Amino acid sequence: MNNQSLLEKNAALQKELLVKTRELEIEASLEKVRTQAMRMNKPDDLTDICKIVYAELQALGFTELRNAMINIHHDDKASLLNYDYADATGKTVTTIPYNFHPLVEKQIAVTKNASDAFYEFSFTGNELKDFRELRKSNGEQDDPKLEITDALHYYFYSIGVGSIGVSTYSAISEEKLEVLKRFRNVFDLAYQRYTDIALAETQAREAQIELGLERVRARTMAMQQQYELIDVITLLADQLVHLGIELDIANFSNGHPEKDWDLWIYGRAFPTGNQTRRVFFPWIDHPYFHERKAEIENFKNGTDLNVAVFNKADKDSFLDHILSETIYEDHKDFKDLVEAVYNSPGYTWSSIILKDTLVNIGKYDIKPFTDEQNAILRRFANVFGQAYTRFLDLQKAEAQAREAQIEAGLERVRSRSMAMHNTSELQEVIHTVHKELLNLNIAIHGGSFIAINSDIETELRCWGSGGTADTSEEVHIPLYEKPFCTNLINRIKNGPGFFTEEYTQKEKTDFFTFLFKHEPWSKLDAKRKEETLSNTGGYTRSCCVSQHTSIIIINHFGEKFSASDNAILKRFAKVFEQTYTRFLDLQKAEAQARE
Repeated sequence: MNNQSLLEKNAALQKELLVKTRELEIEASLEKVRTQAMRMNKPDDLTDICKIVYAELQALGFTELRNAMINIHHDDKASLLNYDYADATGKTVTTIPYNFHPLVEKQIAVTKNASDAFYEFSFTGNELKDFRELRKSNGEQDDPKLEITDALHYYFYSIGVGSIGVSTYSAISEEKLEVLKRFRNVFDLAYQRYTDIALAETQAREAQIELGLERVRARTMAMQQQYELIDVITLLADQLVHLGIELDIANFSNGHPEKDWDLWIYGRAFPTGNQTRRVFFPWIDHPYFHERKAEIENFKNGTDLNVAVFNKADKDSFLDHILSETIYEDHKDFKDLVEAVYNSPGYTWSSIILKDTLVNIGKYDIKPFTDEQNAILRRFANVFGQAYTRFLDLQKAEAQAREAQIEAGLERVRSRSMAMHNTSELQEVIHTVHKELLNLNIAIHGGSFIAINSDIETELRCWGSGGTADTSEEVHIPLYEKPFCTNLINRIKNGPGFFTEEYTQKEKTDFFTFLFKHEPWSKLDAKRKEETLSNTGGYTRSCCVSQHTSIIIINHFGEKFSASDNAILKRFAKVFEQTYTRFLDLQKAEAQARE
């Protein structure tokens, strides 16, 4: 064999060795991708696949490489998830809408057409400049090298439900495209692992959501009294937070934005931590609600989701309006919450508006809640609707029980009235009235009094009972020129009607200090005087004036009597007026008998 033949044979052997070495290098790189695929534990681990692909392609001579990518299509959201790795930007996951760019749309169409499809495209000149701005507007990671390159080339191989590919700063050879294709073929294992993990994660997430819903349902069914709805609401909001929804405020209401709201506010900024408070919120006549008439109409037509994003100026304007033009001008109970909202850069909310209820969640920024979070909110809103229905049922049952209790108390007063045989028994009926008012848990801290209107001449004479109603005694208050006396007397003299009065702690203390200096009040024991003067708070009284009699209830702590308390007082006043009519009849009969 001559030297020429020997050289040719050695060259052939060397070439064959290089090919085999290259093949071994490629197979070693592919094996690393397979190994990384088996290590996946969650969907976002696809970025680790991108990282190993990037490293191995560089090791195989892809010097022009910018990044390695895996795209997963989501037709239901008209977007793809782009898992990406590059040395310059690290691992990123970005949502890219299908209509992000015409070339991206075409890439998606081509790679979805067949599982072995291939698509490439490039950006240069002004197109590249526009593409850089488009990336920034989509919130993608900054890439310093991308700012100085003259061209950008994309290569994608279909993986059925998405694509795997790279971008480079210069075009790559056919040989490198074949290498990239082999990486695509290996990705089948990684994708199978991805789908298994994604399915398991979805099932686990669903189980977590359903467990939260079931906790709320169970607490709803355990409700025995209407006030327990506040516990259900707190639990529901806590479950939303537990599910990763970063809310700062949650509102639960009995209606939609065209009505006044019976509102429960769950605030994470309240002084004592997470808690819920009930407030009655008036219709807010603010431009925001006028501008959203269309959304209210959408609700009426079946669209239940309402989303709003306020920048700082709009948010502050909205809050200024609430705190200056509504009943919440004095917002000391919400001081911490108000400060947190004012100090935030903006405010975002999502509302689910159902037939009889509204559930709203908000946070102190301008980034809307995600579609998944809104979907979870909708499911919890439906459960709250069930809880609110139970609340209404309990409210109705409690109202019926309360009505039966009130009617039983009135009937005992009527029975005692009918049992009167002489006028001296009127005091016993008065005592029965005092006792029944206390039995109904009306906040009478200071006693109740019944006055005979015709007896008001030089003094106010009435029958009074202390807080326990153990006894009733006749009380005489001279007609002092003090608002405590004159206001009450003048209103009684004006004839039938109802009124309520409030006095500050100072006004109360000044009057009783004055009163205890005059007989018979000066003769009270020191302990009773001290108890009266030491009571903190103001002084509140409600009075119902009938034709012949008046009933007065007092709270020495300044607590206002509720509308229901005052309604009960009016009913007892009416029954006692009937009692006094019988008293007058007995009085007349006794006078005739004496005559």
